[in-house]
Amino acid sequence: MITTIYKLKIILVANLLILSNYMLKAQTTLYGMVSDSSGQSLEGVFVKTGCLSDSTSSNEMGEFQLTVPDSCKTLVFSLGELIYTEEIYDRKIINVIFPTGENPKTNLSLNPRKDYPYGIQLTLARPSLFAISFNYFHTEKQSFEIGICGRGMEIGTRRYFSLNDYGKNKALYIGAITNFSLAGDFVLYVPFGYHILSHNGMAFSIEIGGKTPSSIDENTSIIDFLGFGINFGFQF
Repeated sequence: MITTIYKLKIILVANLLILSNYMLKAQTTLYGMVSDSSGQSLEGVFVKTGCLSDSTSSNEMGEFQLTVPDSCKTLVFSLGELIYTEEIYDRKIINVIFPTGENPKTNLSLNPRKDYPYGIQLTLARPSLFAISFNYFHTEKQSFEIGICGRGMEIGTRRYFSLNDYGKNKALYIGAITNFSLAGDFVLYVPFGYHILSHNGMAFSIEIGGKTPSSIDENTSIIDFLGFGINFGFQF
């Protein structure tokens, strides 16, 4: 009887060790710093996970440390009435920039394609030689645009694929842009590009693409099916 009880204790202890080891492996300790847009550290910012009640606050240096389950995908930062969320991804160091000033923009997601949905951009080259267009980010992954170009008028959309960099500034995209000429002809342009949008609203992208031929093109050699563009813009 004593031997049986002793064996059960050994099995129980072994199971507890295995379970505790699994729980330790299923957690990650995150480190980071909270600062304002001028780079000054912010103290007392409340930090918690988006799935459990674990929480902490940034110290006088703006630093925080928080152990979170691997299943948790977001962190929530709050300072007064301002609340922000940040995706964890596979990062162990997460730095956050809070907007400050007399009129801070509340509830910023820290994703510039969400925070600055409206914009104007200038495109050089492409099939139309130039284009000036207004664009709108319906979501951080989809934008629509309309404007004037060297052929007359253009309208189109772009689909963005975030590179998950710190600040969420960089993305690849593919689009479908239709150029309408004054003569009634049109060209469909399909660009593939690399887009950078800073947290002050400045935007830049470079792209290559293919297009359909048009009757106003002098010939249809292989170069007439290719396009190249550089875009400069500002989002607000």
